[in-house]
Amino acid sequence: MIKIICLISGIFIGDDNNARGTARSFASLYPTGDVSIAEHKIADSTDSIERDIEESITSEQKVTIIAAGNSSIATAKSLKAKYGERIFVSWSAHQLEEGNLADVAAFDQVAIARGAVSHEARARLAGKLIETTGVPHNLLAKDLDDDFEALKSKIAVTDRKKILVVLSGDAPDSTGTQHLYTSEEALKFASYIITKAQAEDCFVYVTNGPRTGKFLIDGIAVDTAAHRSEAEINIPTDPVSSAFIEALTADGFRDFQFFDFRYGQQSYYKALLRICDSIYLPGESISMVSEGSDFKTDVTVYHTGSMPDSYYREIDVIRVQKSFISVLDTSFVLTPGTDAALASSFKPAAQEVAEGIQDKLIERSPGTYLGK
Repeated sequence: MIKIICLISGIFIGDDNNARGTARSFASLYPTGDVSIAEHKIADSTDSIERDIEESITSEQKVTIIAAGNSSIATAKSLKAKYGERIFVSWSAHQLEEGNLADVAAFDQVAIARGAVSHEARARLAGKLIETTGVPHNLLAKDLDDDFEALKSKIAVTDRKKILVVLSGDAPDSTGTQHLYTSEEALKFASYIITKAQAEDCFVYVTNGPRTGKFLIDGIAVDTAAHRSEAEINIPTDPVSSAFIEALTADGFRDFQFFDFRYGQQSYYKALLRICDSIYLPGESISMVSEGSDFKTDVTVYHTGSMPDSYYREIDVIRVQKSFISVLDTSFVLTPGTDAALASSFKPAAQEVAEGIQDKLIERSPGTYLGK
């Protein structure tokens, strides 16, 4: 029996989905029942995690820690320091913040989005590093189907071509400095989408995420009203989304439906991803780009002012690997995708990381982790 302990922040959705998706993919490599998965919150005392590890070791289970994102590094490092070779630690992220390289070098495996890997990291992590196309996520086709079935009564029905627009949000760079996606950017993007939809007779579904309008204009204080409301789900709660919707309606455009992300409520993102023909995803979310390009072939990634420099490189890397992806720059110049047929030839990043864990476990203990 292999025991997976999945470290979860409960705050950083992309990182949590990274860890959960990797754990889910790893379990799929083995017969049903050979892998058990337990989640532990990083913010909780490590006592419960250590009890789980010790009980698993005592019962002769092989223990693997799966963690993602910078918030999990300290906990994963302390566990590795205490248990050493008795546990295997895999850590993954879309970027490695400055100053954390020495810490993650203590882990057994490190997976980082290819465009965000420095020369120093490649040298320091030799033999441990997996460079992924995009980042692991926790979506399967069944998840999209399930969400659509649960939410379809609220989604407008149309036989026209369907475009999904996911509004961008604020994002930190490798130093932790926040970069904002502004209302001004949203206004210009709305104008582009209107022109596109009218030219191709499309219906537009619009949604956002927890980082859309997250910070006030100083980039320091969080807007506590954003995405927290009892109002109808079609009413925006942050100024960026409001600006986008107002720009659509100001031009007399009515062929759209908006769904706000709300904390504590089911997001419409997966249901809309399920039904739409064409999708526009923000370049500041490598997680969403990874998800969308694993399910759709008509994918446009749009650049934003909130993208850290490493994200431009990573989007370029993803586009080279998945050449069906189009890229829209901040001047609204489109670099179209070239080959949708390539979409089926790539392994999801979660599978790449999971197979990397399996390979390293087999190296450590031949014959024990062979799986199917």
